[in-house]
Amino acid sequence: MADRWNFFNERGLEPDRLVRDDLGRVERTIRGSSGVDFIRVDLSEWHSGNRPLRIHRNVRMNEGAPPNESAFVSALTDKYGEPREIAPPVRGYHYIHWTFDNGEPSANCEMQEIPRDIDDFYGFGQLERREEILARLDSGEWCAGHIRVVYQKDAADRVTSYETMVQDTRAIIADTVNRVRVQDQMKATAIENARSDNGAVPDL
Repeated sequence: MADRWNFFNERGLEPDRLVRDDLGRVERTIRGSSGVDFIRVDLSEWHSGNRPLRIHRNVRMNEGAPPNESAFVSALTDKYGEPREIAPPVRGYHYIHWTFDNGEPSANCEMQEIPRDIDDFYGFGQLERREEILARLDSGEWCAGHIRVVYQKDAADRVTSYETMVQDTRAIIADTVNRVRVQDQMKATAIENARSDNGAVPDL
């Protein structure tokens, strides 16, 4: 049985009211005979059109349902193409990566996984820094898109759980650029309005 989609607001900006609750992500959990399937879609802010930025899918298989590892990897290759990298397992987790540039698979760009708390992670607040990263993406130095699959398997080489992350790296950075531009514009407007109010002649 499929549960309904759940909508989550995050604090955003709006020129008229300065602060508002902005749609940040949607989530859904599907429970069935084969296991549990959780999906989360992170969305851009209103000034970037609330478009999908990152999709997470986490699947836990019920006993008796898991596919074997070779069939699982083969199905991923059929869907996404040849992986850029099949990394050595780390503490029982197996990693597979695909990277894209201009909508096409590419292994010539630098792979970047952008965290959800992007501002805290990079520690940048200036528009110039964000625009510099956007230029790297546009030039092909950084990969514009990234797919990562992480899975675990049992002793019989059956995949018991996996997580898929599909990330539009360029859209994520462009969203932050738009946000800073809007914030700067709003600050400049507020300062200008304050100066105008302070210099106004009172109506006596």
